[in-house]
Amino acid sequence: MVCGLAFFPRGFRCPNPACFGDEVEDVRFPRSGILSSFTVVRYPPPPPFVPTDPFEAFAIAEVEFDNGVQVIGPVPVEVGLDLTIGSPMKTEIDAYYKNDDGTEVVGWKFRPVAEPV
Repeated sequence: MVCGLAFFPRGFRCPNPACFGDEVEDVRFPRSGILSSFTVVRYPPPPPFVPTDPFEAFAIAEVEFDNGVQVIGPVPVEVGLDLTIGSPMKTEIDAYYKNDDGTEVVGWKFRPVAEPV
């Protein structure tokens, strides 16, 4: 990348309007960051969202990584209702839901980092 901007998801050219580079470089993304914002979803969103049956409230978190990139993603239901801005978070790969044929649809989720004992 000509300007050195880190961004997610990967694109075909730099999203920085002041950069005229058209080469992007894949880099390893940090696995942990800091919770900068979140909201609790208490009602099923419209399609294409696939709700649980019965619907369970869940949280959507915005996590800021040390490279300055902020990513939005879900938080597992069992921890999503007890979040604190500024808390350390980790990224994990987990199932979002199962298709009608039983195939799991997976993606990233955020989970608070457990406090050391």
